[in-house]
Amino acid sequence: MMRIIFFLAAVAIFDARARAQDGYCMVNGTTTGGAGGTVVTVTNGTDFNTQINSAGARIIQVQGVLSIGRLTTTANKTIIGLGTNATLLGNINVSDTTNVIIRNLRITAPANDGLTIWNAQHVWIDHCTIYDTGDGLCDMSRGSQYVTVSWCKFYYHKQLQHRFTMIADGYDNTGAGTTNWGYYTLHHNWWSTRCDQRQAASSFGRVHYYNNYFSCTNNSYASNARNETEINSENNFYSGVKDPMTVSSGTTGKIRTAGNTYSGCTGTIHSGADSVFTPPYSYTLDATATVPTNVMANAGAPGPDSVPIPPKIWDGSGADNNLNTANNWALNETPKLDDVLVFAGGTRLTPNNNITAGTEFYGITFSNNAGAFVLGGNRLNLGGPIISDSAATQTVNLNLNFDFGQFHYATNREINVSSPAGTLVINGAISGTNNPSSDSYSLAKTGGGLLVLNGLNTVRATVFLIGGMLRFRTLDTNAPGSLGFGPSITFDGGGLQWATNNSVDISARTVTINSDGAVLDVGTNSVILVNRVGNGGAGGLTKLGTGTLTFNATNDYRGNTLIGQGTLALSANALLTNSPQIILSNNAALDVSTRTDGTLTLLAGRSLLGNGTVRGSVVAASGSTVAPGFSIGTLTVTNALTFQAGSTNLLELDASSHTNDLITGMASVSYGGRLIVTNLGGALAAGDSFKLFNAASYANSFASVVLPPLNGSLYWTNKLAADGTIAVASAVNTTPTNLVSTLTNGLLALSWPADHIGWRLEAQTNALNIGLNSNWSTVTGSVATNQMLLPLSSEPGSVFYRMAHP
Repeated sequence: MMRIIFFLAAVAIFDARARAQDGYCMVNGTTTGGAGGTVVTVTNGTDFNTQINSAGARIIQVQGVLSIGRLTTTANKTIIGLGTNATLLGNINVSDTTNVIIRNLRITAPANDGLTIWNAQHVWIDHCTIYDTGDGLCDMSRGSQYVTVSWCKFYYHKQLQHRFTMIADGYDNTGAGTTNWGYYTLHHNWWSTRCDQRQAASSFGRVHYYNNYFSCTNNSYASNARNETEINSENNFYSGVKDPMTVSSGTTGKIRTAGNTYSGCTGTIHSGADSVFTPPYSYTLDATATVPTNVMANAGAPGPDSVPIPPKIWDGSGADNNLNTANNWALNETPKLDDVLVFAGGTRLTPNNNITAGTEFYGITFSNNAGAFVLGGNRLNLGGPIISDSAATQTVNLNLNFDFGQFHYATNREINVSSPAGTLVINGAISGTNNPSSDSYSLAKTGGGLLVLNGLNTVRATVFLIGGMLRFRTLDTNAPGSLGFGPSITFDGGGLQWATNNSVDISARTVTINSDGAVLDVGTNSVILVNRVGNGGAGGLTKLGTGTLTFNATNDYRGNTLIGQGTLALSANALLTNSPQIILSNNAALDVSTRTDGTLTLLAGRSLLGNGTVRGSVVAASGSTVAPGFSIGTLTVTNALTFQAGSTNLLELDASSHTNDLITGMASVSYGGRLIVTNLGGALAAGDSFKLFNAASYANSFASVVLPPLNGSLYWTNKLAADGTIAVASAVNTTPTNLVSTLTNGLLALSWPADHIGWRLEAQTNALNIGLNSNWSTVTGSVATNQMLLPLSSEPGSVFYRMAHP
């Protein structure tokens, strides 16, 4: 809603922080803004645009947060914020005009300057907080004159690049140069967090600094004089900044300083001994020591440095699906430059972008309650993230361009599919040229969901994979589903998924695997990576998909290798020597059979773990470990397994379920090093037997064997060299004992105490006329029991039984 109040006489706007206009804005004329004109209060960008373009003097009061796009004001205007949250999202262009006052506002403009003052005279910027802009926070040039910037705060929060705060040029952009000086007064301003350069930078200017505070540590340079500029700098306080006061090399800039403080500063500090202009106005200097406290307490717009910027939310209330229909958006206002477009709910799920192609918006968001939207229509230029918080599949058929503030804006772009169940499909082409301020864009995939790229993508992007999966089809930018141009692919917790019939070799680019690792899902495809991947990164690699991924090189990522599905193959000279653990999941395989020696050699500090299959031979060298299973499991080795001296073999058994780890499938096993077996649970009992190795042949022995402890008189028997088994036996009582006999259904039952298990029952059969002789033989099966059932027969004559200790 817009309120317009008409006055017949001059209007005085009450402002507790009001100070009179001063400095150059009051030289060679005055700066009164909209004094004496109509007073209006605006609450939306549409009305704001109407008012700043109205004829005559006007005082425009901004209430709340307004999205304005890129607007140019006409002459004789005062633009002033009300309350503690007055904010403009977008660029105010004060150009080819005169007599403008802008006060008490927050201004942020991701695509452009915050304030652009070109060929304007008598301008006063006061008590504004300007932050996170794509170009300069406040740029003044092209013939601008008689401008004062006072009590303003400049800072950056999200911006990563081009943190260049202010140009104060007198250059008129026609080649006249020195005939058109720019006269600027900068006083009681605060260059704060992450301001990097141009505080200010001036060519062909006359710049008077006094009582400003600079606390932007880790900057590149601060105040800078270039060609034909004179700076008069008085009682300013520079705290911990680099190059606080400099003249650009090879230029004719001059600097005079008096009373400045350079606390903890580094780099160049100009002597300040040049002869420069004398300001043609009166002013009062504060003591330099008081500047930090005074400026921090009073600079900037009233209230917090920033307030939340509401997005434009689609509610589909209009009569059509068009983005340019105001009623389709909450608050009934069409989106403007720098807005975030939010699609929510389930009404009108096929929005059409009929806004001018190439219009620049900050980002697109699908809310967590969004139905399955399909966006189509004209191309959009984006400078911020595409976010899908929805579990529904979202489809973007729009072409997207990342040349959003391309000359000066940070090049990072993010696509976040936050819901693990969510899918975002981009069928449109993603484009974007190299940024002049950096090498290329960076495109980051974040969130746990799936991003599918199907378009003819030509964006020059370094791809960062930070969460979830990105499905692609090619690296060829002339084919659908490309990753675009770009020198590298960096993994840090995310993954790539090869689309069907895609066997592209991503190692044609530099592939880095950072600490949170990489996932490569080849699907059903066979993919060969010719060059090494990892780039020395600390992360590990997970291989998914039922197809085969083949390494042709020695990869140099430093984390573990998990083969979760399908086959990971090593060609003739490929190695995994930098990976501490190789882990095989059920039904997954590591194929080393095509290596020159057909062997996986585990070096010191390396481990082979899991349940899958190694196709080929395995050599566990000194210091390495083999540990099959996840808890209890089976590891298959299709050729020879060799444990060298100093290696370790870790196996587990479970007495309660009578199961154990098993290494099987081997043509041969050669023991060596240490064998350590652990019982996961249950009591071990005499007669328990566990087959740990299953091979066609067994050789040598372990240097040491550590088996689970046993209770009482139980002990372990070791038949590893014979058949790969260990078994539990009971200690034998060596005191002679009697046999107890009974007859049952024609069977002779002989028994003896259980603590004599291990004794053997011996028998001899003789004719009646011979009696007892020396022809004793062991009754089969008697050693492992304490009872035998024997048939009775009258034919032998006489049968004798006795117990014998082994």
